[in-house]
Amino acid sequence: MNKISEGVYLKNGYIYLKYPNHPRTNQEGCVKRAVLTLESKLGHYLLPSEHCHHINSIKDDDSPENLTVLTRAEHGKLHHPRKIRIPKARIYGERGNYKISDTCRKGHPRTAENLYIWLLPNGKIERICKVCARIREYNKYHRNSLVLKQK
Repeated sequence: MNKISEGVYLKNGYIYLKYPNHPRTNQEGCVKRAVLTLESKLGHYLLPSEHCHHINSIKDDDSPENLTVLTRAEHGKLHHPRKIRIPKARIYGERGNYKISDTCRKGHPRTAENLYIWLLPNGKIERICKVCARIREYNKYHRNSLVLKQK
């Protein structure tokens, strides 16, 4: 935390105030100014399930009309719409010594633009390039049509 003045700190764009006895105090004994402003607007402490949201997305604009209360789920959906949460290390292989190759199994280049991430029914992740994905879909369609013709 960067100290701005006595009892006022800045961290990740949010302004924190020194309030050691507050229920939402962090390890340094500080609370976000937005939380304090919203609590004074509502007239009670925020519940653990409630989150403070900046309507205009400006982190240091803690005016009462810019703050609203959301649940954790609502807040997550608002900031991350339609995202599947997959740890980055599982996608790109950044964990430990494990590193995925620059090409797929067929030798096609594997870049961020042509990488498909497929969630398999068993919960595993398959990394496949666009070319292989198109081939797979083509084969899947034609395999089904061949089975129908044989019957």
